[in-house]
Amino acid sequence: MEKIFIVTVLAIAVFNASAQQADSLKQPKIMMADQMKIKDLVRAARLDDLVILGIPSVFFPRHLPTDPEFLKATACIAAKRNPGFVELLAHAVEKTMSPDELKSGHLFFNSDTGRKYAELMVWQARDELAYKQSSSRPQLSSFEEETARKFLMSPAGSKLTTRHLFAISQTAVRILELGADIVAACSAKTQK
Repeated sequence: MEKIFIVTVLAIAVFNASAQQADSLKQPKIMMADQMKIKDLVRAARLDDLVILGIPSVFFPRHLPTDPEFLKATACIAAKRNPGFVELLAHAVEKTMSPDELKSGHLFFNSDTGRKYAELMVWQARDELAYKQSSSRPQLSSFEEETARKFLMSPAGSKLTTRHLFAISQTAVRILELGADIVAACSAKTQK
């Protein structure tokens, strides 16, 4: 009876190990070069800029965009470039997107339309915070708007949004932690 139990336990262990190995074969490992491409995609989509520009509305939800203290703090926050955001966002993108979706994202955001769309998103985020814009609002032609809309409706496009990435709880918590560090540094700077 003891032998049957041991054989059964071993058979289950072998089956589980085989299933895990089969799953790992289905999902290709992301190589270092691919990780660099994912970081390039995060930068091309301007996700790090959009996250940084979203920090003031999270940490100062009741401030008016015309409040001088709020404007000083948001200008300081927007000037920050924390490489931790790119790393964090790249990790979240890697976890949620298939290789085909990553390729689709690269193709879109490295096209003229994708670059213009990303610039427009950053411009709009800055405008919502009442930043003085150094450039005029980027304009998309009707064809470019349709191309962007189709991409955003695709699996890749829907996953390359800050809303989707914030839905990943670990990512959201870490973004808030990095954001809190930036807010604290900017608050100390503006109070001097």
